[in-house]
Amino acid sequence: MYWFQSRELRYNGTTDAGHLTCEEPNVVLDPIAWFCGNGGSEAQPVKGKAANPLGLHDMLGSVGEWVWDWHGAYPTGDATDPTGPAEGQQRVARGGSYLSGARAIRAAYRYYLAAPGERVQYIGFRPARTIGN
Repeated sequence: MYWFQSRELRYNGTTDAGHLTCEEPNVVLDPIAWFCGNGGSEAQPVKGKAANPLGLHDMLGSVGEWVWDWHGAYPTGDATDPTGPAEGQQRVARGGSYLSGARAIRAAYRYYLAAPGERVQYIGFRPARTIGN
């Protein structure tokens, strides 16, 4: 399971098991994300940290991102881009927030917080669109 892994891979390096909470400094996370070790207990301005290799800022930390998936178990076995169940009570958030320990500051980290329509100060969303012909 995720929380028993000894190392956590990020797009700019790997955080070892000794740096998965709120310690500061965190040489892997400090350049790319706001989390409980450097976020000052509040959301931070956009583009305050380095972009990922695709040029996108704030994909980790500051505020978690509410995604389309409903919370629930993933399918068993190998799956590409699993989405969880087709319906549910609570949506999934990803990426951790300024309140999260370093272990949650990953795009692969998913958790549920609120039902659609509820507001949570440390969850946001990223507008996206499909590019077609």
